[in-house]
Amino acid sequence: MVTLRPKEVRCEADPRTDEALCEINCPVCRRVVYAKTTHAGVKIIQAAGAVGIEGLVPFELLERRSGPPLLWDEILDMLADLDATLYPQAELANQRYAGMPRTGDAPEDAPTRTQ
Repeated sequence: MVTLRPKEVRCEADPRTDEALCEINCPVCRRVVYAKTTHAGVKIIQAAGAVGIEGLVPFELLERRSGPPLLWDEILDMLADLDATLYPQAELANQRYAGMPRTGDAPEDAPTRTQ
């Protein structure tokens, strides 16, 4: 249990639901901690002096989880695959856009201009 001033709390409401997140920097463990609240909770906390969360808000923390938990072996396999791929984002982009025509390429049935 820690005691904080309202200005040490950052809150943001999820526009899609009635849920919201509060973010603090824990003075004991020095980690960023998120707590779930509601839109009404955010209004009360902000009226006391809290500010909004800057940047991207991790609303995925509010999502309901389904399915079995990840196993350590699955996580280690994924990390090993990422280490073995120099630019994993490029590999994903290549897979995604492999079937799309490149910009500047004329379609095969487009008329050609000759001089």
